[in-house]
Amino acid sequence: MTMEQNKAETTDDFGYAFRSIHTSCCLAGAPSYLDDIRAVFRGHAIVRAIRDHDMAALFDWLIEALSFQGFSDAVASGYMAQRGTARCSDIVEALSLAPSCPKLGG
Repeated sequence: MTMEQNKAETTDDFGYAFRSIHTSCCLAGAPSYLDDIRAVFRGHAIVRAIRDHDMAALFDWLIEALSFQGFSDAVASGYMAQRGTARCSDIVEALSLAPSCPKLGG
């Protein structure tokens, strides 16, 4: 292999790698993604919960958000409207009733 062929191959490999990474980054989201998220949640209760380290509010928000994973939004919303979601306060109350399983004692 000549020096020119080696250089061309290296350049082609680099170009391929660069294009692959660039494409992946473009698919991952806009460069302003985090700023966009901050704008949406500015003044939102979850921002206050994070700032105040309100673990109960964060837990409740996360459980609701995770309820949408793997289901259509309509199905998840309907299910939660009928049955509700697990709330931190409900779990704390249930655990205060001295559950029979020793692993649930703390």
